[in-house]
Amino acid sequence: MAIHAICLVKNELDIIAQTLATASEWADSIYVLDNGSDDGTWEFVNEAARSNPTIMPYRQDRSPFCDSMRNRVFERYRDRARQGDWWCKLDADEAYVDDPRTFLARVPRRYNAVWVSSYNYLFTEHDHAAYLKDPGRFDGSRAWREVLHHYVPSGYSEARFVRHWWGLDRLPPENWGPIYPEPIRIRQFMYRSPEQITRRMTTRAESMERGEFAHERRERWRPDILEDQPFHWSERLATTSECYEDLGDDTLAPQPISNLPENIVGPNAGGLLWRKVKRRLGVLARSNPTPKPVRQDAGSPPSLN
Repeated sequence: MAIHAICLVKNELDIIAQTLATASEWADSIYVLDNGSDDGTWEFVNEAARSNPTIMPYRQDRSPFCDSMRNRVFERYRDRARQGDWWCKLDADEAYVDDPRTFLARVPRRYNAVWVSSYNYLFTEHDHAAYLKDPGRFDGSRAWREVLHHYVPSGYSEARFVRHWWGLDRLPPENWGPIYPEPIRIRQFMYRSPEQITRRMTTRAESMERGEFAHERRERWRPDILEDQPFHWSERLATTSECYEDLGDDTLAPQPISNLPENIVGPNAGGLLWRKVKRRLGVLARSNPTPKPVRQDAGSPPSLN
């Protein structure tokens, strides 16, 4: 079982070294697409690849951001994957709580996708006080888990791992197949310092105008501020009273996931899907006494029970 991670980056110099280093502990390959960084991120990725063969810089693409960019990387490297391997959507600002290699090894073969339980780490008033005393503490030279200690459960999930099958022709696939009912946990270090918050919002401003990054829109954070007013990093300053504290033992707050596709989640999902297929084949057999061999649709994942 190999794990192929696709990482899309733009202006993440203060965290990309940590992300690639920790992901290299469990990923066999990390394919990196840079969406037009101007802070040295792309140069760092290429330099890191010289000493770490797991990192594979794909290209720098300055076209407007869209989620389908990851599919371009998949199309380039798809032939490297084998049946039973996994594809991972790796964000540039995240670290896994659960070891993906150990986690995926226990996912039964009948499941084709693993979704995520995300914990968003925020920049709080305590962090701001520490920043005023020592800005260098927030420059990315220390592990962000040692710097930021307050988080909120996102309550939202999305696919992070998709099992490779012979007919997989795009990411994300149109047909997920059975989804493993237990999400894998990640820490996402969204807001890390005043400079990073400002850079993040500036970097994403054009994409947000086109409807991307809806979770970053001002009305979701500060509805009292008019959209035409200049952005200030303090709009993302959180208070510790509205956060959980990370005590350093990987025991994070439980969170219900509201958007998992319920129709294909559950320990018997694979069996239910296979029984539907058998019933369908039975109907075809009764209506056609000399049926032609039935071939599985190349665009649908296998379901093994």
